[in-house]
Amino acid sequence: MNPISLLLVTYGRWPYTEASLTYALKGAAPAEIDEVIIVDTIPEPWMLDETQEKLIEYQQKGFLQCGPEKFTVFTFHKNVGSNPAFNKGIELAKKTNDVVIINNDNFLAPNWLQPLIDCAYAPHHAHLVAWCGPYVSPEMCLDEVVNAQFRKDYFADYYQDFMNLNAASEVPGLLNKLYGDFETFAQAFVQRNQGKVYDHLHSIGLIKRSAINAGLGQCDPNFALFLDGAPGCRGSDDIDMWIRIHAAGLFTITTFDSLAHHVVCATTKQRTDPDPQRKNIQGGNRLIEKWEPTDQFIKYPFPTAGNNPGHRVFKSRTTPLPAHKNPFQVDWGLSGEIGRQYMVQEGYARTDAFPF
Repeated sequence: MNPISLLLVTYGRWPYTEASLTYALKGAAPAEIDEVIIVDTIPEPWMLDETQEKLIEYQQKGFLQCGPEKFTVFTFHKNVGSNPAFNKGIELAKKTNDVVIINNDNFLAPNWLQPLIDCAYAPHHAHLVAWCGPYVSPEMCLDEVVNAQFRKDYFADYYQDFMNLNAASEVPGLLNKLYGDFETFAQAFVQRNQGKVYDHLHSIGLIKRSAINAGLGQCDPNFALFLDGAPGCRGSDDIDMWIRIHAAGLFTITTFDSLAHHVVCATTKQRTDPDPQRKNIQGGNRLIEKWEPTDQFIKYPFPTAGNNPGHRVFKSRTTPLPAHKNPFQVDWGLSGEIGRQYMVQEGYARTDAFPF
């Protein structure tokens, strides 16, 4: 086991950053965080807020139990996308540390960190695990309460309240409105799901130093939203990482012994962005360009939650795809629904964890 570097990626909207870091630091006990790395991207001028001033203050005075010596802040002055930001943070982390990555719209329940460490280094599968993350609500739907209906209700009845956040002090009330009492709910969630794992993780993860050293910690920058100033694609970067890790004979694991809430696209507003160009930039088709499924299925050395009969093994694409005159549109001559069908039907069936 290694010391933990906490990596937080931000893009303006300070209330989310303050709340996310507060939940992460307060809820880490009894485990300890060795250092905090914040990689911030300065947003468009009309979205600027107090983020830069506050990050300087953290470096000078610290925050909560972390003194200023524990803070490292790096700022991108143009939007390069989340994956290059994650990669930069991993590069800045101490070379002896594991790295936990979170976005600033992730709110972690108490005692979130130790279960990740325990699962990642459990003797019976430690040599097989590269990444380990908490159960992320409402992204995953494998609990009797946090299920597909919970996800649907969240977006219908609560999402806009979270999206309209004006101050970090509003977050506890919003979480309690959704969950009853967030801390009590998290305890009950862990009790009814203790020991369960699933072969995938979403938006939050502990990356083992051994995986980073093997090249399985850094994300593929081709899944960044912007590539050299031109639109790239969004989404499916987590599936790409999942495939890369499996190709190396290792696994990603979600442990149900740790719980987090994900607002979902709170900072970038991609989910509600009316720009049709961004709506059409889908990473699922970028995924198709890079990988193709085989006829083999993954054999798991440990039981996994859900009803999925098994995930396919992927290989690097050798079958040519139709050429497309505008590669930044990222459909590669295929219809806009192909990426979704590919993930659900032909290859990585995500419906247990991410129902459409």
